[in-house]
Formats: sequence, C-alpha cells, structure tokens
Amino acid sequence: MKKITILFRGILIGFASIAIPGLSASTVAIILCLYYQMIDAISSIFKNFKESFTFLFFLILGYIIGDIIGANIISFIYEKYPLAIILMILGFVIGSLPKMVKDLLPYFKKASNWLLILLVSIGILSFTFLVTKGEEVELSVNMPLSDYIMLMVVGLITAGTLVIPGMDFAIVLLALGYYNAFIKLLSVWEVSHILDNLIILGVYLISYCIGVFLLSKLIKSLFKKYEIKMKFASLAFVAVSPIVIIKQCILENDYFISHSFQISQCIIGIILFLIAMGTIMLIYHLTDPNDTRIKAMKKRHMFRFFYTIISRLPITLYYLFKMKRIIKKNLLTFDERYELCMKIVRKINKAGNIHVKTFGQEYLSKEATLYIVNHQGRYDGVCVLTALMNYPCTIIADKSRIIHHYYIEMFQMLNGEFIDKSDMRAQVKIMLNVAERIKNGRSFIAFIEGKYGDNGNHLQEFYTGVLHPAYHSKCKITPIVLYDSYKVYSVSSLKRIEPEAHILKPITYDEYKDMPKNELSSLLKQRMQEKLDQISERKLQESSQLCNNEK
Repeated sequence: MKKITILFRGILIGFASIAIPGLSASTVAIILCLYYQMIDAISSIFKNFKESFTFLFFLILGYIIGDIIGANIISFIYEKYPLAIILMILGFVIGSLPKMVKDLLPYFKKASNWLLILLVSIGILSFTFLVTKGEEVELSVNMPLSDYIMLMVVGLITAGTLVIPGMDFAIVLLALGYYNAFIKLLSVWEVSHILDNLIILGVYLISYCIGVFLLSKLIKSLFKKYEIKMKFASLAFVAVSPIVIIKQCILENDYFISHSFQISQCIIGIILFLIAMGTIMLIYHLTDPNDTRIKAMKKRHMFRFFYTIISRLPITLYYLFKMKRIIKKNLLTFDERYELCMKIVRKINKAGNIHVKTFGQEYLSKEATLYIVNHQGRYDGVCVLTALMNYPCTIIADKSRIIHHYYIEMFQMLNGEFIDKSDMRAQVKIMLNVAERIKNGRSFIAFIEGKYGDNGNHLQEFYTGVLHPAYHSKCKITPIVLYDSYKVYSVSSLKRIEPEAHILKPITYDEYKDMPKNELSSLLKQRMQEKLDQISERKLQESSQLCNNEK
C-alpha cells in the first residue's frame, strides 16, 4: 500500500510538472507532504540504500508515468478545456495554505520571517513575469554531439524544479525553448520511434538525476540549520503559486484569447475548485498529528474508516440500501443474512488494508456458544466476526453505542439484542430472551467490559450481567482475546495492519455451574490477561529479533 501511494503521488507530481505550466513539481511535493522525505531519500541514498532506493524508484516511476500521461492529454484537456482543470488545481493549492500557516503561527512575530516571505515572493514573481520563451528546438537521435551536451545541461538545470520549491519544470523548459520538444518526445510512442526516444530520454535523465542528487544535499544541509526559514520559504512558494498559475495558464493561454467565456465550464470549474479545496483540507485535518484535541483526535483516528467508505462509495451505498431493504421487508433467512454481512466484512477488511490473524480455531464448533470478548475500539465487532466467519452468531450490544449507519444495519441484519442500561427491568427480559435463543441454537457475542476507552491492550472492569444467559441456557462460554484491534481506528494510516483474535479453550457449564458470577468473571479475566501477557511477550521477542537481524 505504501509503495502504491508513493507511485500515485509521483504520478501527480509528474503530471503537474509537464501538463500544468506554473505549478512546480516541488510545490506539488510540498502540498502532498512528500518534499522533505524526498530530499532526505535522495541525499541519503548511499547511507540507507535499500529504503531510499525503493522510495525513489516508485516515486520516479510514477513521475515518468505522470509526465507521459500529461504530455499525451495536455492538448485535449488543458488546451481545449483548461478552466475547469486550472480551478481544480487552484483548489488544491489554496486548500493547502491553512495547514502551512497553522504550523508556522508561533513564528509569525519575527520580522525576519515576514521579510523572507516577501523576498521569496518577489523573486518568484519576478522570474515568472520576466521569463520569455526561447527559440524552440528539435530533439532527434541523430542530432550533433553539441545538442546532446546542451540536453544534459538542460537536465542539470531542470533538476532544480524537483528540489527547489516554486521552480517550475514547464516554465524552465519554455524559457530554454525545449517545452514543445519534450511534449512531442513524450507523446510519440510509435514502434519505429520508441528506441530513439528512450536514448534521448536516457541522456536527459542521467544528467537530471545527477543534478537532483547534488541539489538535494544542499537543500538538506540548509534545512537542518534553517528549518523554520525553509518552511517560510515553502509557504511563500505555495502562496504565490495561484498568481503564477493564473498568469501562465489563463492570461497567457491562447485558448482564452481566441475563445469566448463559457459559463458551463466556469460552473464545473468552481465545483471542482470547492471539492479540491475541501478534500485537501480534510486530509490535512484528519492526518494532523499535532492537533491533540480530543474531538480532533477521534476524527483523525477514523481516517481508515473514512477512506474505506469514500474510496468505495458506490458499493458502500449499494450495500447500505440493500441491507435497509432486507430489514424493512424482512427478507432472507438468518444464514443468508449472515453470509451477506460476512461478504461486507471481507470488503471492509480489504478496502482498509486490514488483515485479521485468528488463533485457536480448533476450539470453535457449531454448538451454541456465548463468546466473551474484551473491548478495545470501534473495529472490535468486525474483528470478532472475521474470526468467527464460518460460525454464524449475533451480538449483544449497548443501545447507546450502536448509533452509526452500517453498525445499525448490520446489527439488525444479525437480529442482535440491544441492552438499555437505563432500564434494569428491560435488561432482565433481554437476557432471558438471549438465553432462550442460545437454547435454540443461536450463538452470541458479548463484550464483557461494556465499553472501550483509551485502554489499548489492557483489560477494563468486567460486568457480570452478560453472563446471565450462560447460566440459564447452560451453554459453554468461549473467551476471545482481541489484540491491537484498537489500532485499526486509532492510528492515522492506511498501512497494512494485523489485529489478532485469540480464541481460548471454552469453559463448559459443568465447570462454572457452581461458581458465582463474580468468580466466573474473575476466571475469565485471569485467562484473558494471561493470553494478553503471552502475546505481549511474543511481540517483544519478535521486535528484538527484528532489531538483531537489522544489525
């Protein structure tokens, strides 16, 4: 997932650098929060070769793909329908400003920082408004040696566009007279021309990579000494980008000079502008590790959850309305409903890059069981259902906590039992009903802690009320220990995550029938704590082994 993300970001950077004159690759890298990671990887490639090379390989591969895509569609989208695309790019740029300003707020009082913003802005605007197109050149494999040398010089110069924020690849090529030549080079891939094009690109890329490496060392050195100053310089680059984009992409675009104003394209552009700005602000808000407010942290912790929904929005809505229809019209048998819910659970895990590791499946059977589970977070229900995928069951849950869509629908699909903690008489009736359903062969999941907090992999107080159905139905009790399930929606990341579900040896009715509920609760807690301690010890050993292997 990380490699795919880097590749996708590289595509965006490459596309912007060639297809959107005025928007530099380094500025896009800053907007995508990739710039300083990129500089560090380039300058540390010999010290940390494997990690740096992997990062740069996927980034550069994406960059090349983005360049090729941009070169091939630039005339169709940018020249024919530029306004909507330009406004969308402006939305991304402007949407990134509040986050940058917020991070630098404590340093705005210093006059030197304001002076730096002013000087950098003047420098960029001066470069933008004074640069002119040079004489256009032609690139061919048979060109003289002097032209190849000039191509390498162009590679060294344009390398700065990747590592120096605000220095735009397309504008530099325009000034040097190489822009149209590169567009033709990247957009012509006929069989007879592929080898020639690769030779020319190879010469250019060698000098480009050398330039990137040399400049990145300088940028990294400056960043260590003047981190805040560099961030203010980056802020200035992004702040003036809208002016540069408007000048290069609108005021000097032949399309706007030769065509009349189109209201439809303007409306679509405004909509895309708002969506782009809102999207980038939402991403920054959800992934800001410095925002420690409880409300903000809870929203940020749900980043994987929101991504799962948004990235699969059509299918998410499809299954939501399908479940509502089934519930409303009382369709399908329990087993058919359970199978549909398990299908949704598998899609949730796949979309969220969640891989549940289940242990102790030899203790499972089709016999009606009360599963007693520890509670860590919002993902726990899905985690347990993943572990019990082939053993149909339903859930006992606090009515006040099943309040969100999908949670509600899946709970109703499985004919779960709500507990109203404010009504003791209703609780007794619910527990007796659960006992009868267990007698009739239906297994139940119960979170014995009742709720979760910031407890992580630590057990909380056990409530004995959920044990009533076991005594009345004389069923076996199977403890299930969840480990790291809280991390699924408490870490702002889309990296592969592997929560664990450990199914312990069941406690039969004959073992607990003479025990008071408090004693049974203590026995369950002891066994579950022992398992948690074992897992923690194993994790520690695995971590130590990994460190030793790296050494």
